[in-house]
Amino acid sequence: METTQNAEPVAPADPQPGGEQSPGDLFRAAAERALDERASPMDRARMISELLKAVDEAQPLLTSTRRADVQHLRKSLTLAKVSEGTGLSISRVDQIAKGK
Repeated sequence: METTQNAEPVAPADPQPGGEQSPGDLFRAAAERALDERASPMDRARMISELLKAVDEAQPLLTSTRRADVQHLRKSLTLAKVSEGTGLSISRVDQIAKGK
């Protein structure tokens, strides 16, 4: 298990089909690189700023796409099945499906 800068364990995510890294794995790797203490403060600040900007820019589309997908899934699956498949709690799936 890897550790973050503040020594909290980070469990590796399940590999994607074909052995590809998950989006979460890729983001965590980019965040770890941005937080690398060997980088200069200027480089770290630049990399962190780029990551935060990318998250801010992508968040509205990611949120609306997830909501649409969850709502689509709820047409044919129970909250429990959607929860199981997405890794979200049942209550969170319900909130997302209701647009909250």
